Amino acid sequence: LYYNVTVPVTTHEYRVTFIAYGLPNGTPWYLYINGSYYYSTNSTITVTLPAGTYTYYVYAQGYQLINWTIHLNFSTAVQLLFHNGTITQYFNVTFIPTTFSSNTVWTLYIYNPSGVMIYSNVFTGDSPASVFLAPGDYTYVVVYGSSGGLKGTIYVTGPTLVYLG
Repeated sequence: LYYNVTVPVTTHEYRVTFIAYGLPNGTPWYLYINGSYYYSTNSTITVTLPAGTYTYYVYAQGYQLINWTIHLNFSTAVQLLFHNGTITQYFNVTFIPTTFSSNTVWTLYIYNPSGVMIYSNVFTGDSPASVFLAPGDYTYVVVYGSSGGLKGTIYVTGPTLVYLG
């Protein structure tokens, strides 16, 4: 006795938005990822891809062609700064409170490897907070309530989720 069973395979797709800064208005820039070319004269290019690891290339006239790798397992954004002939990328790092109530007031501090604070902001509630950071090592401190706090380190190599709790 044999049965034919069909098992559906679900492929998760995610959006990644590339955001260009520093180019004069109307300047064309190009993205190549997963075998496709994209072109824009405004600040964004958004693509939808299955979960996976991709090498991508970015170019604009007068700037050095660059390539990077992104591991995509959630929708995210990448900032691209065009400056003095080079392109620098900044990845979206999202801090997600897992144990905060909707009225918790919390402050996020981020420090570079030299111990210099490069970011601080106050948030209320359990909604995620997003920051764009260049690849590298960072320390974060979260202060909440009258005596609560969290401290951790992250190594940013791509879009990152940090769970706070």
